[in-house]
Amino acid sequence: MCKKIAHLTKQVCSLQEQIDDDEKYEKLKEAHEEEIKCIKSETRDQIVDLRSTIKSLKTDLKNEESQKKNALAELEDYKQKAMDEQRRIKALHLKKVEAMSREKEDMQDSYEERLTFQQAQIEQKTKKIATRAKNGTYKRSKQSSVQPAESEKQQHQKSKETRAALQEEVSSLSEEIKKLRKDKDNQAEEYEEKLRKLRAAHEREIESYKRMQLKSVEEARQECRAHETALQKTIVRLRTELGNNTKDAKEKLAKYDQLQSTLNTAENTIIDLKKEINALSQNAKMVETVKRKLRISNLQATQKTQEVTIQELTNENKNLKAKLQSIEQERRSTTLAQRQEQQRSHNQALKKVLEEERATHKKNIDRVKAQHERKTKLMKDNFAKKLEEVNNNHRLSMKTTVDNAEKDKTRLLGEQEQKFELERFSMQEQQRRLKQQFDELQEELAKTTEENSWFQKELFLAMQNKDEVEQKLFNLEKTHNTLTYMKIANLQAEFREEHKAKLEEANSTLLEELNLTKDNLQKTSTELTALQKELDSQKQQHKAKMIAVKEEGKAKMKKTVKELELQWAENQKRKEKTLYEEFKLTFKEEQNNALAELSITKDKELNSAQIKWKEREDSLIKQVRELQFNLEIQLSKSQEFMEQIHVQMSEEREHHRTQLEELQTEQKQSKEQDKTESQLLKGELINKIKLLEDQLKTTTREYEQREQQLRENQQNELKNQRHKHNNMIDTYRKVHHQKITEISELQDEVSREKKLIHTLEEKVSSLTAELQVKNEKLFNFQGYMIQQLNEAESELAEKHEEEISRLTMAHDCEKSRLESDIDADLREKLSERDLQIEALLYEKKIHDLEKANRDKNFNKVFNASPNSRKQKQNNEKSFSPKRRNFTQVKDPEDTRKLKKQRSLSASKDPPLLPKTQEEQGESGAVELTEQKTAASELEKKPVSDKDKYYQLYQWYDEERTRNHKLLSEQRQMKEDYESEILKLQQTFIRSSQSSRIVKNKWTLQRETEKNR
Repeated sequence: MCKKIAHLTKQVCSLQEQIDDDEKYEKLKEAHEEEIKCIKSETRDQIVDLRSTIKSLKTDLKNEESQKKNALAELEDYKQKAMDEQRRIKALHLKKVEAMSREKEDMQDSYEERLTFQQAQIEQKTKKIATRAKNGTYKRSKQSSVQPAESEKQQHQKSKETRAALQEEVSSLSEEIKKLRKDKDNQAEEYEEKLRKLRAAHEREIESYKRMQLKSVEEARQECRAHETALQKTIVRLRTELGNNTKDAKEKLAKYDQLQSTLNTAENTIIDLKKEINALSQNAKMVETVKRKLRISNLQATQKTQEVTIQELTNENKNLKAKLQSIEQERRSTTLAQRQEQQRSHNQALKKVLEEERATHKKNIDRVKAQHERKTKLMKDNFAKKLEEVNNNHRLSMKTTVDNAEKDKTRLLGEQEQKFELERFSMQEQQRRLKQQFDELQEELAKTTEENSWFQKELFLAMQNKDEVEQKLFNLEKTHNTLTYMKIANLQAEFREEHKAKLEEANSTLLEELNLTKDNLQKTSTELTALQKELDSQKQQHKAKMIAVKEEGKAKMKKTVKELELQWAENQKRKEKTLYEEFKLTFKEEQNNALAELSITKDKELNSAQIKWKEREDSLIKQVRELQFNLEIQLSKSQEFMEQIHVQMSEEREHHRTQLEELQTEQKQSKEQDKTESQLLKGELINKIKLLEDQLKTTTREYEQREQQLRENQQNELKNQRHKHNNMIDTYRKVHHQKITEISELQDEVSREKKLIHTLEEKVSSLTAELQVKNEKLFNFQGYMIQQLNEAESELAEKHEEEISRLTMAHDCEKSRLESDIDADLREKLSERDLQIEALLYEKKIHDLEKANRDKNFNKVFNASPNSRKQKQNNEKSFSPKRRNFTQVKDPEDTRKLKKQRSLSASKDPPLLPKTQEEQGESGAVELTEQKTAASELEKKPVSDKDKYYQLYQWYDEERTRNHKLLSEQRQMKEDYESEILKLQQTFIRSSQSSRIVKNKWTLQRETEKNR
């Protein structure tokens, strides 16, 4: 038994220990669940934070995408502008080339016409000379055939003598010719030296002018670049200022909308107060009507009581008349003694009856007075209670409305300040980002513009080189008639090679520049790709952060599980030490089973948590997308709703105006009706009082007539009755006076109520004054805003004027540049003239060489005999077509001079002898010199200046039209700017009109209150 008891005790202890272990296990389980809940709450908070970060990142991405799109659009616009400028430059270049080619063709045509004209003149001259020579030989042959031989001999002797004289003269003339040639050579050398000096000075001046021009062009370009940079900076600054102004305007409009909302709430409160006041006024009117009805009912009751008393008195009078008649009959029947006794007894009975009637009448009067006093007290108490209740309700409602309004104001102001600060911070960050991106894009655009300008300069230089080459070719074509074909071919080949080399160099430079531009474009594209990569990297970083957060959550879960397991193991070790050695094995098995179950449950919970996590993530992503879509829809709806609200506000304002006008008309009508009703009631009361007085007068008259009838029999009784009646009238008068006093008291109460209403109206007026103060603040704020807008407008106008002045300066610079270009063109034409002079000098040298070659054959001519055929040949040689290369003689006066000179030379020569070859050469040289002098005189004159000035005028007209277009574009920009300013002014004017309308409403309300 002891063993069994010990075994049972051991089992009981083991069971208790198991129970304790189970309790501890449950506690651990609860702690584990609590920790899991805490972890879930933390994960929820993290999810909310991550959602907010996702939203912010998405908004940032949207903003960046929009900025990127705007930047790309701006880049495309700039590219298109650059392409348009290049096309325009190409078109201008083509126009210039066409104009130059046309000028060249015109010059060639004019030169060919001159040549044809000179050739025709030379042919005419040769024909004339040939005809003259033929006529001379024919005459001489006739004379020789007719004269005899003797005359021939005499003539032969004379001819010998003349020949000797002529030889002497020829020798003298040859010496003079040599001297003249030497002088001519010396003069030519001096002239050449002077020409060289003048050319050197001219070239120096041209080089200095070119340097100055290049410097001025470079300075102008630098100024233009600086001006462009300044304009770009001003544009950026103006854009930022416009953005800031628009933001300020939006913020101020938001504040204005908020103030309008507060005003609307205040107006609603005022409307509610007005309604309450109207209700109170209606209640007062009801009270007045009730009082009037009570008065009327009291008066009617008094009238009824008076009528009853009058009827009773009439009945008594009738009874008295009947009694008097019976008494008279009894008098007639009875004796005097009996009559006296009967009278005494009757008088006593009448006295008793009168005393009883007086007592009953007093009781009735007291009872009526008590009832009336009770009713009046009840009415006064009820009215006072109602007034107190109304005042209390009004005070409570006013307090609640004021407190609610102040709370709403403070709450709205706090919320608006918080929102404004958050929006301000976000807008500042966005502005910084946008400024950075915009500055980067501007730098890139400046680089591209610089590269384009450099490219355009290079193109312009290449075109100038091309023009120079074309000018050289033109000069070569001019000198084509003087030089030989071989030299011309060689020169053309050399110039072509030089032109090809220059073109190849220009093409290589252009290709290099194109490659540089392509590299820059590739750089920009690489930068854009880098930006996209940065966005992708930011997205990947965001994803990595999300994964890291998830891993941290998992690590925390694992740490908590490990800590729980460690705690569990420590507790188990402590328990194992305390337990018996017998139950170690069983305890370990149970522990292992429990751990397995825990691990299974933990795994299940973790799997379920992961599944839930994934589902929540998917749901969150869907919610985010739905929220984005809903936000977009809400934004569109909110915009539409705002527009609808504005429309509704305008409609409600008009409706309120109409309602106010209707209320004012109704108030006026109600006042008039009250006046008419009060007048009618007063008239009715006065009529009733008059009727009562008339009735009283009639009754008194009747009583007096009756008393006159009864004076003969019962003067004493009538006197008593008169006294009674007088007393009754006095009592009635007293009652009437009391009632009048009661009416005055009621009127005093009504005046008190009116005073209360007046106090309430004063409170309302104080509230309206506060609202007016707020409105004045609003008006001051609007004035401040208008001042700011005016200042901004003035600043913008000044800036616009400065920009216009700058543009005019640039336009003047362009005009000066155009004038410099015109001067350069004229100087180029002068250089062409110089080249023509050089060509003529070169022709002169060639002619001198030919003349020197001719002088060698003079002696042969003098030794030979005169022969007509040789003379013809020499004449034909002298008038060779080489003269066609000289300049033409345009004016007919010059041709006349040449003819006169030729005639004089012919008259000086002897008529009979033919001219020798030397003489012919000398005459041809003289003619050539005369032609050259005439050509030089003609070259001094302006040749085909009309065409040149016409082309220059056309070009000036084109530049003028372009400048007009630029001015029209500037005017359009100015008009757009002024239209935007007018729109802003109209919006502010509308807001001021709305505030004025509110002010007019309050003024109307004040006037109505004053009229009341």
